[in-house]
Amino acid sequence: MSWITRILEQMDREFADFNGQIDQIFSNTRQNSGRLLVSGPHVYGFSLKIGPDGKPVFREWGNGGQSISGPQTDGEREPYVDVVNDEKENVLKVTAEMPGLEKNDIRADIEERSISLSAEHGDKRYRKEVELPVAVDPRSSKASYVNGVLELSLKVKQPKPKPKGFSVKIE
Repeated sequence: MSWITRILEQMDREFADFNGQIDQIFSNTRQNSGRLLVSGPHVYGFSLKIGPDGKPVFREWGNGGQSISGPQTDGEREPYVDVVNDEKENVLKVTAEMPGLEKNDIRADIEERSISLSAEHGDKRYRKEVELPVAVDPRSSKASYVNGVLELSLKVKQPKPKPKGFSVKIE
């Protein structure tokens, strides 16, 4: 038996095991009546990019976590969100992928160092808390929603100059 045949057979066994795990996940989500306990698709994704400090930043998104019995979902999706600090323009840009909504379905609550996103339209529900890398002026916010993508633009707050102190008269 050649080494390539052994590898192909190993891959075949692994795919069969994976298929069995998928079947188990679906059987775990069904009640005796055959109805699904969890409606909608299971969505999971991740992004990996290099942060401003040169260290990798790993982020997960989707509509549920993982447990011993397989994927778990609460019906809400965590949208993929990207935050970019444009230092030249002094603007923080936040992009969130939230397809299947109307712009009136979306709520974005902005504070100096965080954004709370939520939306609901029919069976689609999204929720995400985003910590911002810099302080922003919430009143400067501008938002648009086109083709399932929410784009927020926020002015970065300029740090207040530190007081220089004062001279003390020596007696």
